[in-house]
Amino acid sequence: MIKTAILIDGAYFLKRLPGLVPDTDLSAPEAVADLLEQLVRGHLERLNEIWGVPDCYQLLYRGFYYDARPSGRRIRRPVSRGQYQHSATDEAQFRVRLFKALHGRRYFAVRLGEVGITPAWLLRGTGCWTGTLPPCRSPMPTSSRRCARRAWTCASGWISPPSR
Repeated sequence: MIKTAILIDGAYFLKRLPGLVPDTDLSAPEAVADLLEQLVRGHLERLNEIWGVPDCYQLLYRGFYYDARPSGRRIRRPVSRGQYQHSATDEAQFRVRLFKALHGRRYFAVRLGEVGITPAWLLRGTGCWTGTLPPCRSPMPTSSRRCARRAWTCASGWISPPSR
């Protein structure tokens, strides 16, 4: 008999969930954890049609829920210049409660990553560059060739940073 690992992308799952179950209250982390468990059980029951074991959870190795912790850093808004802390928002607090709810479930493992925050904002179409870029670590000298990161920002139509 085989064992199955089910991988769940947390951000994508939470984005698609209202379309899957439109009549359910998704503001409670326990309810979302129950729905996730029902979806996993549904996949296992379809697998069990092939294998025919008495309990479909015998086919499950583990369900891995992948997401990132909300960033605790303060971020400066580019236009209003006000401070913004994502970890204080309702969405971030909901996710932390969801991680705790899933962590206590049998057959589930929560794997959390880090949110990378860039130190600068690029505002499209406004001519406004805020912040500074980290130093270019391109193997080519920047005097003969442009930095690959700056070339990408120019190629994508974003405004290039001011010259030094």
